Amino acid sequence: MFQIVLEVIIDILPIIVLFVALRFRKGLRAVQSLHLVPIDVVHPFLWLVIHYNSKQILHYSLLPFIGVVFAVLGVVYIFMHYFKGDADLQTHQMFRKLFNQLFIFSLGFAIVLIIWRIVQLIIGG
Repeated sequence: MFQIVLEVIIDILPIIVLFVALRFRKGLRAVQSLHLVPIDVVHPFLWLVIHYNSKQILHYSLLPFIGVVFAVLGVVYIFMHYFKGDADLQTHQMFRKLFNQLFIFSLGFAIVLIIWRIVQLIIGG
C-alpha cells in the first residue's frame, strides 16, 4: 500500500511543482543573469518520474540513454549551425530550443511510462 501511495506522489510531483513554479514565477526572475521559466524547474522532476517508472517497469533506468540522445542532438544542432555558414553561434537560442524539445519529449515519455505502469499494476494485480 505504501509503495502505491509513493508511486502516485512521484507521478503527480511534476504537476505540483509546475503549479508552485507558476505561482511563484517572480521568484524565478530574482537573479537577472539566470533566465528561468517554470518549465525549467519541472525538468528534474520529470526525470525523476522517468527514472523511477523505468526502474519499476524494466528494472533499469532509461535516463542515461535519454541523456545520450539529447547530447547527440545538441552536437547535431551545433553542426547544423556550422554548416549553415552562420559565423555567430547563439548558444542561448540553441540551448533554449534543445531544452524545449527535451521538455516535450520528457513529458510525453513520462506520460507513456505512467500509463504503462498503471496497466502493469492492473494486469499484474
